[in-house]
Amino acid sequence: MPFTDEEKRRWHEEKRAREHRRERLYRSKPVAICIHCQNPFGINDGVITDEVALCDICNGD
Repeated sequence: MPFTDEEKRRWHEEKRAREHRRERLYRSKPVAICIHCQNPFGINDGVITDEVALCDICNGD
Protein backbone atom coordinates (compact mmCIF):
# COMPACT_ATOMS: atom_id res chain seq x y z
CA MET A 1 0.00 0.00 0.00
CA PRO A 2 1.65 3.27 -1.08
CA PHE A 3 1.97 6.20 1.29
CA THR A 4 0.03 9.38 0.76
CA ASP A 5 1.88 12.62 0.09
CA GLU A 6 1.01 13.81 3.60
CA GLU A 7 2.44 10.65 5.18
CA LYS A 8 5.64 10.98 3.14
CA ARG A 9 6.01 14.65 4.10
CA ARG A 10 5.45 13.93 7.80
CA TRP A 11 7.90 10.99 7.77
CA HIS A 12 10.54 13.10 6.01
CA GLU A 13 10.16 15.97 8.52
CA GLU A 14 10.45 13.57 11.48
CA LYS A 15 13.52 11.91 9.95
CA ARG A 16 15.18 15.28 9.31
CA ALA A 17 14.47 16.37 12.90
CA ARG A 18 16.06 13.16 14.25
CA GLU A 19 19.16 13.42 12.08
CA HIS A 20 19.86 17.15 12.35
CA ARG A 21 19.82 17.90 16.04
CA ARG A 22 21.28 21.20 17.20
CA GLU A 23 23.05 19.63 20.17
CA ARG A 24 24.66 16.26 20.48
CA LEU A 25 23.09 13.92 22.95
CA TYR A 26 26.44 12.65 24.14
CA ARG A 27 29.84 14.30 24.02
CA SER A 28 32.78 12.23 25.15
CA LYS A 29 35.85 13.64 26.85
CA PRO A 30 38.90 14.15 24.62
CA VAL A 31 40.98 10.99 24.56
CA ALA A 32 43.12 11.55 21.45
CA ILE A 33 44.84 14.26 19.42
CA CYS A 34 44.19 14.36 15.67
CA ILE A 35 47.35 13.74 13.67
CA HIS A 36 46.18 16.20 10.99
CA CYS A 37 44.71 19.24 12.83
CA GLN A 38 46.17 18.62 16.32
CA ASN A 39 42.77 19.12 17.99
CA PRO A 40 41.68 16.84 20.85
CA PHE A 41 38.61 14.69 20.21
CA GLY A 42 36.54 12.07 21.99
CA ILE A 43 36.21 8.35 21.36
CA ASN A 44 32.96 8.89 19.41
CA ASP A 45 34.33 11.77 17.32
CA GLY A 46 36.97 10.07 15.19
CA VAL A 47 39.08 7.03 14.42
CA ILE A 48 41.68 5.86 16.93
CA THR A 49 44.09 3.02 16.22
CA ASP A 50 47.38 1.89 17.74
CA GLU A 51 49.25 3.95 15.16
CA VAL A 52 47.15 7.05 14.43
CA ALA A 53 44.20 9.15 15.59
CA LEU A 54 42.12 11.10 13.06
CA CYS A 55 39.08 13.22 13.94
CA ASP A 56 35.83 12.94 11.94
CA ILE A 57 36.27 16.44 10.51
CA CYS A 58 39.65 15.65 8.97
CA ASN A 59 38.41 12.20 7.96
CA GLY A 60 35.58 13.79 5.98
CA ASP A 61 32.66 12.40 8.02
